[in-house]
Amino acid sequence: MSITRLYTGADGQSHIEALDLAVHAERTALMAAKGVIFRSTEPGHFGNSRD
Repeated sequence: MSITRLYTGADGQSHIEALDLAVHAERTALMAAKGVIFRSTEPGHFGNSRD
């Protein structure tokens, strides 16, 4: 089983990486969450929902 990691690299580009959970067992712990939101914005956009 694997999970997918989405991150911004040092090159400023988005990257996707599959991580094998047999190798990364520390990533199997459950975390409580009320919800998840995925958004796509234009480069340079910054949003702060606390303002």
